[in-house]
Amino acid sequence: MASELHLSGIVLATFAAGALDDALLVETGNHVRGCARCRAFVRAMEHAGGIVLENLPPTPLAAESMRQ
Repeated sequence: MASELHLSGIVLATFAAGALDDALLVETGNHVRGCARCRAFVRAMEHAGGIVLENLPPTPLAAESMRQ
């Protein structure tokens, strides 16, 4: 029986948050595309992050935020 390797929850959560460094970004993305289990974990983390953002109080942008 072949064992299937999966990435750590920390790596997957960091990937879902968009905070993974360039060294692991492509490799993790490739793995997630081909691994249903890890893909489901990333989707769950993205969903949880969305819930957290929805429940934060509104914060106005600083005046200089839109300057180019």
